[in-house]
Amino acid sequence: VPMGVLLGDTTANGSVTASDIGKATSVCGQSVDSTNFRAGVNLRGSITDSDIGMVISRAGTVQPP
Repeated sequence: VPMGVLLGDTTANGSVTASDIGKATSVCGQSVDSTNFRAGVNLRGSITDSDIGMVISRAGTVQPP
């Protein structure tokens, strides 16, 4: 079964854009839970500035078809 994962795609739309950065920023400081897990890209259990930095670094990338 094929599966694709795009690091930084917090909105699950197949690309990393300003919306993804905004989503990560809006939940910064929170513990990762079922409502914000996509923004926890560093897998540390909480959403921090380093998660936002990772999303920013991936801006402009698109998941291949």
